[in-house]
Formats: sequence, C-alpha cells, structure tokens
Amino acid sequence: MSTLEEIRNSFSIESHLTPCLEALRDWAKQNLPGREDEIVILLNRYNALLTGINNFLFTEEEAAAKSAQVVKNALDLMRKYEKEVQQKAEPDPGTVANANLLHDNHKYTCNRATQHNSFDQWKKQSPRDKPLFYYLYGDELHVHKGFFRRLAFEMEGGLLVLENEDLKVPNQVYTREITIKKKPDLDSYKTEIVGRVFKAFELLPDAHAPLLEKDITYVMTNSPVLNQQRLTADDYICIYTRIHQLHWDPKLTPMATRWFIRDFCKLPLPPDAPQLIFFLGLEYDELMPGIQDQVLKMVEASDIVHGLPKLEKVSNTDIQDWLLSYEEILELSVSERRQLIRDKFPKPEFYMDELIPLFEELIHQVNNQNL
Repeated sequence: MSTLEEIRNSFSIESHLTPCLEALRDWAKQNLPGREDEIVILLNRYNALLTGINNFLFTEEEAAAKSAQVVKNALDLMRKYEKEVQQKAEPDPGTVANANLLHDNHKYTCNRATQHNSFDQWKKQSPRDKPLFYYLYGDELHVHKGFFRRLAFEMEGGLLVLENEDLKVPNQVYTREITIKKKPDLDSYKTEIVGRVFKAFELLPDAHAPLLEKDITYVMTNSPVLNQQRLTADDYICIYTRIHQLHWDPKLTPMATRWFIRDFCKLPLPPDAPQLIFFLGLEYDELMPGIQDQVLKMVEASDIVHGLPKLEKVSNTDIQDWLLSYEEILELSVSERRQLIRDKFPKPEFYMDELIPLFEELIHQVNNQNL
C-alpha cells in the first residue's frame, strides 16, 4: 500500500484523480478506520465532474477549477490525517510511564556522530536568510532518510521534550520527503525538481506555471500549509530530496541541482521566514560500477552545498554504545546485554537497513512492557 507521502505526490490538476483518490481511500480505511467515507464523498464528486465533462457541461476553465478544488480538498484531508496519525502514535501520559518509554525516533540514533557534528558546524556558521543545502550520500542500505528524520526531530526539540514531558516544544519543523525522477533534457529536469518542491509546500504545480519563472520566495509566500502553521524565524523547513541512482544522470543531475541552488533559491528569504534546509540524498548501490565515483566527484566539486561525510556501516561497538545509552530503560543486566549482542548483533558491522528493524523490535518490546 502506498504511503501518505506517495499519495500526496501523485496528485495533480492534469492527472486522472480516480486512482489517487482510491489510494487515499484505502490508506484511510487501514490507518484511520471510518475516515474513508470523506474520501468516498470526494470520489463521488470527482466522478460527477467527469460525467459533466463527458457531456460537455463545463468549459475547459470550469473543469480545471473544479478539479483543482478536489485536489485541494484531498490535500487538506491528508494534512489533517497526518496530524491524527501522529497524535495516535504519541503515548498517553495517563496510561504510560513516560520516563521509561523509548520514542520511535531512537531507532535512528545509533552512530552517525561524524555526520551530525558536520551538520551542526555548517548550520551554526551559515546565515539564516539563505537556504542551506547538504549532500547526504552513500549506499542506499545506509537509510539516508533515517538520519534526516533524526535531525528534524532533534531540531524540533524532541529529545528535550522526551526528557521533560512538561517542556513546551521550542520550535516547529515542517518536513517533507520528495523523490526526483530522471528526465531527458535539462529544462525537463529543472521542471521536475521545482514541481516536486511546489508539491512539498502543497502547491499545485499546474496552477503556478510557468514554474521556471518562479523562485523559492514565491513558493514560501504562497504555500497554504506554511501560512496555516504560522511558522516564524525560530522554526525550520526541512526537505529531503531523494536522487536515486536509477534517476541519476552524470551530466544533467549536477547541472539541474546547481541551477536550482544558484538561480531558483538565490534571493534572500524574508527576515521573518523559517530557516530552509534542503538535504540532497544521493542513494546508490556501491557495487554498481562508476556511480560512486560520479557522486563523489559531484560532492567534492560543489562550493555551494556542504557535503556531509559519506554514510558508512555501523560498527558493533556503536551498537553496544547504543544499548548502554538506554540501559536504565531497557532494564538489562550486564549479562543480558552481552547475550543480546551475541544473539541479535553477531557481526562486526551492519548496514542501518539491517539495524532499524532490530531496534524497532526492542523499542516496541520495552514500550509494551510499560503499558
């Protein structure tokens, strides 16, 4: 089943909306039972629109406007659903001993100190009135998105709140994850990147054409979600931009990303705007010949994007340190902890993709014991 993010990215004024709405209906039925009725109403409205179009009841402009309204309603519902799912995932302080709980975010907190320190240093010395750009690269088994989600959670003050449940969250962090698809020429590649960014800010690209004549200030000024959330200069917008090797072009990818950074994002942001941070996630298979060298060349040649150190495997020592950090919550004796390492983590090093399910299992086990 598609994720909510994938469903959101599938919506467009010009696309046929029935599959998009059906996917959203199925998602709601599984994740928020009972709420699928709202999507059924939208589906019926869209089907009535299609009937009217087929019977020539609307002009082209009227049909486009009605279709855009359906898309807007769907995006509004998805934003509401996202908040509801997040609230459901948060522990109830009345029924759970919060001090003994492990938040789901901790599955991402093993290792990555080198990347974390590099991120912090560059962020501190960079002006807030310009978007920040980071390269995050390595084999896709290192789970780039996990590190991105960890940073976003920490910028929101999530770790502070976990340590003190009465503490108010100090910052808002608006996050989105987008995937760039390969295109045959430079202008198409530019349009692909900008279109995905428009969608990340819940703007319909078709309604704001021509996209290449706009800029990032236009996007942030017109974004309905940013206006609704009332983000301030103390807050953050974090966008993970995935470029997978299947959609990598050794010539067009560097050219298009450079244009996006130098031209589309060149204007200073308004003084009251939240800090905007883009993570360019370059994901590939290290065993594929040539791709790693091409990515490294792009990272090292850039003077406008800060390349975080390459993601590497997690050592067994790092895993032991992770377990030691949560020893009071896990309530493991030294013997039990050592046995756990022998049973679950027998290798000298692991890909993060292997570790996350094991950490999730431990986190869920601990949380269920505290219910």
